[in-house]
Amino acid sequence: MQRSPALAGVLCALVAPFLSGGVSRPDELDLPVIGLALAVLVAGALVRVRPRAVPVVVTLLVVGGVGAFVAYDLSSGVSGPRTVLLGVGLVGLLVGTFAPARISEWPAGVAAGVVVLALGVLAVTEPNLVQVRSDVGAPYTEPAEPTPDLPKNVKWTWTPPDDGVAEIVPTAHGVAVATWDGAVVGLDGKNGTQRWRYARPGASVGVVKSSPDGRVVLVSFGWRHDTRMKLVVALDGDTGRPRFEKIIRDTLADSGEIEPGFTTWAFREGREDYTFVGYDLETGDERWRWHAPEGCESPYTLRAPAREVVLVPIVCDDRTALAGLDEKTGRERWRHEVASGSKNHGSPILVSDRVDGRTVRLHFQVDNPAGKVTSGEFDTATGRLLHADTDAESDRPTSACPQSRLVIATATGTGEACYEDVSPAVTIVSDKGKATVEAPRTQSAKGDLLVAAAPGAFVITHQDYEDNRSPVTGFGG
Repeated sequence: MQRSPALAGVLCALVAPFLSGGVSRPDELDLPVIGLALAVLVAGALVRVRPRAVPVVVTLLVVGGVGAFVAYDLSSGVSGPRTVLLGVGLVGLLVGTFAPARISEWPAGVAAGVVVLALGVLAVTEPNLVQVRSDVGAPYTEPAEPTPDLPKNVKWTWTPPDDGVAEIVPTAHGVAVATWDGAVVGLDGKNGTQRWRYARPGASVGVVKSSPDGRVVLVSFGWRHDTRMKLVVALDGDTGRPRFEKIIRDTLADSGEIEPGFTTWAFREGREDYTFVGYDLETGDERWRWHAPEGCESPYTLRAPAREVVLVPIVCDDRTALAGLDEKTGRERWRHEVASGSKNHGSPILVSDRVDGRTVRLHFQVDNPAGKVTSGEFDTATGRLLHADTDAESDRPTSACPQSRLVIATATGTGEACYEDVSPAVTIVSDKGKATVEAPRTQSAKGDLLVAAAPGAFVITHQDYEDNRSPVTGFGG
């Protein structure tokens, strides 16, 4: 038995409750972890007790309880350093209890204690080492191929190896494919070759978004047993290199807050003070903060991508507005403001999809417009009114699809993908014309159609559940 590694293990266990619990354990006061840390403390205090059977039995009991807890929590794929450090503490306790008596405390025991402490430091600084599988790809040396206007012939197909596709988004040189088993894969748009892979086994994939230039992919990961928080990871679109990660409330992840710009990701952080915070997409560092004007609210983020700006609604007692904040500085670039009779009925709402981010089409729910435009299409970068509607509902553009449709971003703007639930045929409609192709799918595919107009290929697949795996198909133009 060795005292030094046991003491190092106890120290790690006692520090663990003060660290972040990640998404799986978001509570600051984590009573189960506190109780398990105290159990490690008791077992560590009994290391030198005679007869030897006493510390051995106590340690085995503690190992069984703490070990099961650590293994279960790490299986979430979104644990924090709290659980990892508790696991290191358990390792130190095991080494201290079961080290042969013939090994002297100095220098072997002390050396073992130092190793345990080093592992503890690693658990605090790099907790992802035990739950993330990351294969970073080489940077591209050639320019990206152009994005096809319409899909024509099949260039390549790729089938996910383990689970069905959850989402696809375009990247700077291809497409990123997220699967339900917690993995994200980067495919080359030119030939469908896998360039990189990032996985959190056990985690569930939520929202997946890419920046307008495809250089950054934001992915939210959660845990099915605790839905209060989500982990958002920023990945390099070309190499899959993790840039940074941030834990946010689940309600923000599911309400359209994950919408990256070119250089900044901004979302509503304050619950009552209506604060928007912009984070650098390279480092994750805070770049700016914006507060709603005094006496006004900005209670949500619009579900709309925008180029160069962050769109925020401003709702006051006597007026309502849509403002465009410069994504780099957080300063207000432009504002479209109208008078309103009530704060409860003044919020601007989206009345149609413009997923390419160049424009946004809104309707202001106001009673007293006072001659201002209350419905129309705006240029997101400048706030210039491009088209004023007389009736937001009747002027809403009609769909070219006879049945189901998906609004998509194309190389030149916004288009539609028309499809039927039981047919592999998909028709893409854009300002460049119309094209119909067949996207293979499993017979039991029940999810939505997924389309990404990406550099090198028009990529089409279907969401799959129940371990079905529809192929991802890249079409040339």
